[in-house]
Amino acid sequence: MNPNMRIAILLAIINFLGAIWPVTFWVNRIRPFVFGLPFFLFWTFIWMLVCFLNLVFCYLLIERKGGERP
Repeated sequence: MNPNMRIAILLAIINFLGAIWPVTFWVNRIRPFVFGLPFFLFWTFIWMLVCFLNLVFCYLLIERKGGERP
């Protein structure tokens, strides 16, 4: 397994832990408001952006060197 694939897998795990795992139970509150949104909605929005950027970076890592495709 090449190093680019390992980085891509690590980024995918970060996406899973930040967006789906029980971290959401810690941020599930209405206050404080951030940019007019309850904190949980703000957290969800930020993780959607982080997940998107991580997946784009994973794609670029794998495709840049002609990495293995499943």
